[in-house]
Amino acid sequence: MQSWDYSSSFLGRILLGLGGFALFVAFRELTVPGLPRLLWYAAAAAWVTVAAPSLFVALGFSSPERSLVPPRGAGRFLTAMALLLAVAVGSSAYAKSLPRPSLPEDLFADEKGALVIAHRGGAALAPEDTIVAFEKGRELGSHWLEMDVWPTADGHIVVIHDDTVDRTTNGQGQVQEMTLHEIQSLDAGYWFTQDGGITYPFRGLGVFVPTLDEVLAALPDTRMVIEIKPDSADFARQVVAKVQEMGAAGKVMLPSFHQASEDAVRKASPKIPTSMTFEEGITFQILLRLGLASFWTPPGNVVAQMPPKMHGVPIITEAFIRMAHYKGLPVHVWTINDATEMRVLNYLGVDAIITDYPNVAIHLRNEGWRRP
Repeated sequence: MQSWDYSSSFLGRILLGLGGFALFVAFRELTVPGLPRLLWYAAAAAWVTVAAPSLFVALGFSSPERSLVPPRGAGRFLTAMALLLAVAVGSSAYAKSLPRPSLPEDLFADEKGALVIAHRGGAALAPEDTIVAFEKGRELGSHWLEMDVWPTADGHIVVIHDDTVDRTTNGQGQVQEMTLHEIQSLDAGYWFTQDGGITYPFRGLGVFVPTLDEVLAALPDTRMVIEIKPDSADFARQVVAKVQEMGAAGKVMLPSFHQASEDAVRKASPKIPTSMTFEEGITFQILLRLGLASFWTPPGNVVAQMPPKMHGVPIITEAFIRMAHYKGLPVHVWTINDATEMRVLNYLGVDAIITDYPNVAIHLRNEGWRRP
């Protein structure tokens, strides 16, 4: 008789303990990453350490001496555990109901890993932000070409990174204070060198600062990341209008560091992908560290374009990538010129690498990201 009692008590503990744990595993699939998942872990820990042993005593499967809490306290622990679980599941249901971006697949990594975005067309290989560079980047097999745009004094949109022409041409002056004729009369290949200034192979070859119209017309089937440099809603709307006029709205992304510019793009054309602004990126990072990023709502069709670090603080981490993907955001990292760092970021799971050396990134991709 004593043996039967022991056997049935042991079987009861096994069935109740494992049954309860199996129920917790099922509930885990209902929770989202971050604080809700942490609450689930807390509830599961309460079940294993306190609630289940207390139930064993209450049901006669174990002696009171083996319980961590007095029998009268077991109900309170069960109630607390149930509340934790309810909050975890309920808050997760709310997080899952939040809107998500609707982005094209060609912004995400494919079966070969991270995509390659040629930064300024491949700034280490040809004069940056010129048609020469963009054609080179395309020939290498870059998935996207990245470029920058500014307005001229006479209302045109030119493709150039800096707010002056000084660094990349043989002229001087503020882009926004010069006419298109003045800018395009300059040599945009004047300062390009790959040997530290010994030779300047593009000088005098007619390389010029192109307009956005000219780039879109020269590369009609190429996907482009067009960064809006000024903090100007009016200029952002002008860029959107130009992209639409050229029939390129379905193949471009319009990032900007500035909130006013991105807000204007999102309002003018909600389907065109934009990037997280500085403020949005900071908000996302804070919420991620607090375990609350699951409750963040993407402000439209947004891509997480970020540097690996900012002011020495790591930005692109496994947790960041996992949460961004959970929220439906692709992760693009700039500007990565080291082959080892490219491999590491690909293994972390980023969707695209923005680089001045698209030739290096494409070679690594074609080789399966293996070490040489």
